[in-house]
Amino acid sequence: SVVLGMANSATTNVAWAIILCMSVPLLYFLAQSVLPRTGSTSFLDVLPLEDRAESNARPAWSVKKQTPATPRKEGKPPKRTKQALEKPTEISQPAEQPPSSAADDEEEDPPPHGGQKNAPLQARLASVALQNLKQKFNIKDPACSFQSQHNQDWFAILNFLGTVKNGFYVDVGANHFQIISNTWYLDKCMGWKGICVEPNPKLAKLLVKNRGCKVFNGCISTYAANLTLFVPMGDVHVAGHIGAADAKAAKGEQTVSVPCKSLDALLKEEGVDHVHFMSLDVEGHEPNAIASFPTSNTPPIDMLSIEISTGRIQRALSQYPLLTRGMVSLTPLIGDAIMVRRGFTPLHTKSRLLFPYTPYYENWWNRLCRQFESMPVKLCKRIGLDFVSKPRFKRDKDPVEPAQRSTESYLEVAMRKDNECLQMAEQSIYTSTLSSKYSQDWFTLTNFFKRGVGVDGEPGFFVEVAKPGDPWGAGSNTWFLEHCLGWRGVCIVFDPQQAEEWSQNRKCEVWVGCHQRHCLELGCMPNTCKSLRCGQSNDTSDCHDLSNLLQPFSHVDVLSADVMYLPYIVGMQEWEETRKATVIIQNGDPRTNYKLMHWPLSLRGYALAATNVGNDVFIQRTRRLLRRKMEFPTSNSTTVKWLVHELKNYGLAPDVIDSLVANPR
Repeated sequence: SVVLGMANSATTNVAWAIILCMSVPLLYFLAQSVLPRTGSTSFLDVLPLEDRAESNARPAWSVKKQTPATPRKEGKPPKRTKQALEKPTEISQPAEQPPSSAADDEEEDPPPHGGQKNAPLQARLASVALQNLKQKFNIKDPACSFQSQHNQDWFAILNFLGTVKNGFYVDVGANHFQIISNTWYLDKCMGWKGICVEPNPKLAKLLVKNRGCKVFNGCISTYAANLTLFVPMGDVHVAGHIGAADAKAAKGEQTVSVPCKSLDALLKEEGVDHVHFMSLDVEGHEPNAIASFPTSNTPPIDMLSIEISTGRIQRALSQYPLLTRGMVSLTPLIGDAIMVRRGFTPLHTKSRLLFPYTPYYENWWNRLCRQFESMPVKLCKRIGLDFVSKPRFKRDKDPVEPAQRSTESYLEVAMRKDNECLQMAEQSIYTSTLSSKYSQDWFTLTNFFKRGVGVDGEPGFFVEVAKPGDPWGAGSNTWFLEHCLGWRGVCIVFDPQQAEEWSQNRKCEVWVGCHQRHCLELGCMPNTCKSLRCGQSNDTSDCHDLSNLLQPFSHVDVLSADVMYLPYIVGMQEWEETRKATVIIQNGDPRTNYKLMHWPLSLRGYALAATNVGNDVFIQRTRRLLRRKMEFPTSNSTTVKWLVHELKNYGLAPDVIDSLVANPR
């Protein structure tokens, strides 16, 4: 038995040795197949610093914003925490990759829809941009990595600022010199000069020690006096907020008196003639800071990253004044928005933009989209997560007016139509209102269709998707276009009675939509309409895709739709092929999160040009539309009256309100 046991033991050892020998080449083969080879670049390598770490676990230094124990009445909670200093010890750096030989104009075919399946193309484009940036600025320091909380520096630099040498930045509310800083990369890695404005004395000292910017230990405001800074005690890196001089500190706060001056005065003192990038994050003091901006657009500010968080501050309070000061809102980046000067040339010449398709953004978008009317998961993915290249809008030129056509304005044309058109045209001179409730049609015609015709010089074409109960005349965004200017169009309504009323009073082709919203290309479910066009009996078997309705038309000059229906229209696969609208008017409520449509339309090449009481106007990112000097509603308009009311409720002084609602034109 002893001999037999020894034989069995020897046999077992031999068997294990054979298994081990066979496992070595198998493991080597798997390693070669799965792990990236030397010199290759994974998708995570080219992500912003924050998102490269997030693939495994959310880094401790990018935790949620901490809510103070006793927040001020209208302020924002602090955004920096103690954990914000605990950076991850090992973060992989982007591997080197040869630059692409393709010119910016020579674009590749857009990839098929597939969300993260298209990540390699996005990663390659970002890797090429990052490689070109490193070569141009000779960046070899491995510590050079993007630091912004929501990828603001990554987006601005890789898309627009990566070729700008000797640039200048202004960081208002700079806070920590590196952590979650929007300007650290510009300063330390690209050698830009700049001004850092930080009211907290301790943080200002760190900026002086660790940054190359000129530090102003104070605040930007319309009040050229000392104001009180409230800082939570116990943590120097927690953001504070500005309050009135006689305000009392809440429990757990300490006060510091800081000098304040206008941005206009600060830039003049420093002799600044051009600001390439500006970051504005002042914890609720944004309206006061914006009111101090130069009104003459001198010096020009090319790009601005501003914190606009829905729910804490009405976004119109900050966005509207910036839009009237020569900017458009290019894209939201979670809690921030990127504003760009309309005359900034790369805004309309940059053919394809890079967007942060990351797990961080995927989670943010899914929460935002799914919370709105319980939209289908597939639709949310299609409109907000699938990789899309900028629609190839024609490289348009300012249209040449034919000699035989009159150069009259659209108001002059309308005044000759009939008494109703004459009345609307005359009242618009004082109220900036035609048939729309909040000046949407007036703004669109005045700035983009001044002659009252479409982009091709012929009578324009519109599509209006009206929700149940919407009027066919006064209150409609397209009634003036059709009745007074002779535009053709399609009107989609939602019940037989509404359709009969519209058919009797409108010339547009009227279609009856489903009471229940459709699920475009996502499959017909019981009692669920597949598209907006279906029979009056609301029978799903009679449903047709909206793209069939638009099939005869290659272009739409104006698309008007409620925020409830616009996602389904934009979600059509044909949208990126032939369904291009020059101007999109989104009707909504001021309380609706504007990012719901701003993000998908940004991915598709649109910019936000105006916001009127929650009703947004988006335009194609083309030179013909962006280079114009835009006019905005007058003080007698419903839009400005609403804005003044909201600013008063926010607690702003009358002189500040006058500055914010003034239209520099």
